[in-house]
Amino acid sequence: MIVKSVLAMILTAGLATGAVTAAERAAHIMRMDDIDAARYDIEDGAAAKSAEQVQKGTTAVGDLLRAERAYFVKGGADDATAALDKTVGILRDIDAAAKAGDFTTVSARYADLQASCTACHDLKADDRIKVEG
Repeated sequence: MIVKSVLAMILTAGLATGAVTAAERAAHIMRMDDIDAARYDIEDGAAAKSAEQVQKGTTAVGDLLRAERAYFVKGGADDATAALDKTVGILRDIDAAAKAGDFTTVSARYADLQASCTACHDLKADDRIKVEG
């Protein structure tokens, strides 16, 4: 019995236990679309060696991710919140590299950003966050 209890605790660790409103879920979906569009400013800016364009993208994505963090915290998706925090760190690195004119690092960290986004989506937090009502 103890083994089953411990196993159940391990399997449910990091699972969402909170709930969001339908409006919050809809806003989350819209932000995901906006993030997807804004990240192309980073990619295109790196290719064009334009610090201004890269920073436009990092600012937009960063602002959207702050709102996403609040959504994941409210939804109780601790694993997604931690993954998102990692993604924000990568954005900061990209922004700093763009300011320094280091577009080799911008491009490399952009690849890390894409991998970080994919890893977060692979957590399937939305499947675990309840919608109230």
